[in-house]
Amino acid sequence: MSLRHANYFYYELSEPLMFMVCDIQTKDVYWYSVQIDDKLEAKIIEQVNTNKESLQVSIPSLNILNEENFDRFLLELEESRKAQIHKHKTKINANANYDL
Repeated sequence: MSLRHANYFYYELSEPLMFMVCDIQTKDVYWYSVQIDDKLEAKIIEQVNTNKESLQVSIPSLNILNEENFDRFLLELEESRKAQIHKHKTKINANANYDL
């Protein structure tokens, strides 16, 4: 994905975002929780420092969207929402000016 999009999805987007990938042969659908990927922030920083314009993410093979995993999918969706709220609050507090 482009570095610009990765940065926006991870840091700025206020709503949870899930990438969905479909294997046409098996008809399996996989999900990737962009905002709670604990490796994505380091990848973004590394790509910025090396002047790259894109990065690659890995979708866990266990993230098959099916009845068995649906509760885990919903949990990750909720975790993504909470992560974005926290990032947004942290950004607001970091930019606040308390000078009188």
